Amino acid sequence: MHKNHVDRMRISGSDAWCEMSNGAKLPISRGKRKLVKLYFGNETKVHNEKS
Repeated sequence: MHKNHVDRMRISGSDAWCEMSNGAKLPISRGKRKLVKLYFGNETKVHNEKS
């Protein structure tokens, strides 16, 4: 997964996923959730800077 293609990160109860620019939803495992939060921050909307 490339950071520039992630539009949104969602966490709902025990489920978490990234919504990609092509509409795909990629699940985030519980073990990787902290890493993803560190990478993107706590905001659910990821601010892409597209060239």
